[in-house]
Amino acid sequence: MISIVPVVAWVTLALFAFFVIAGAERITLWSHRKYTSAAVRYVFTFVVAYITVSVYAKLVLNLSTEQIGLKPNAGSVMQFFLGTAVGTGLAVTVTLIMWFSGGITIRRLVGGHRGAGRWLLITSVLSFLQAATEEIFLRTSLLKQLILTMDQDMACWLWGITFGAIHLLNRRYTPLAVLSTAFAGVMLSYVFVRTGSVWTSIGIHGAWNFIVFQVVMSGRVIAVTYSPSILRGRGHGGLEGSLASVFVLAGAALWITFNDFS
Repeated sequence: MISIVPVVAWVTLALFAFFVIAGAERITLWSHRKYTSAAVRYVFTFVVAYITVSVYAKLVLNLSTEQIGLKPNAGSVMQFFLGTAVGTGLAVTVTLIMWFSGGITIRRLVGGHRGAGRWLLITSVLSFLQAATEEIFLRTSLLKQLILTMDQDMACWLWGITFGAIHLLNRRYTPLAVLSTAFAGVMLSYVFVRTGSVWTSIGIHGAWNFIVFQVVMSGRVIAVTYSPSILRGRGHGGLEGSLASVFVLAGAALWITFNDFS
């Protein structure tokens, strides 16, 4: 029989995490006037996430930050950059599929305007901070506790689907975009399990967010026109709202499900 206390604690932490993430999802980085506000809120939510899951792991799970994959170690930097490379590859692959299939048309580069370099630097840092907050909340104590109470594969897929459902809180997301993020959630959950560290998944998540939302969709780096295409899908979901994104992320989720590289 499952004790009610850990279940209540898990649900409480999950609801709190969803509340914090929902607030972060409403922040836009597309306006330079919001840099300072976004930076303060992202740093605050990152600190809240780090402290919350650390305390939860100690008090509820009796685990250290190292045991939940949160504590940085000698290999964390390498894991982070490896994850960044993987996330970049996935985002670029979806972009190229959309481009070659006619889903998007790149009209021109607009990145040469004044302040473009500064804008890219700031939004890249903030994109990774946002990703870190979500990954720390969703991929450490919460997922670890699920794995301790059920089959590992079931936990990864269930939590991945939940990750996609969370994005329903963002009104810009279409059903296809939610499906894409669900497959991304499955992939990120398995990455956490296989590596035993949250830093690889932070790299993947942050790189994807930066390229998809800041480089491609913001209009500040390249000017993109969305064209009618089956790979685009319906609605205004951008790259994440395309069948191309669903196919690529589903492929990644299925591959990592059946390949243990831990």
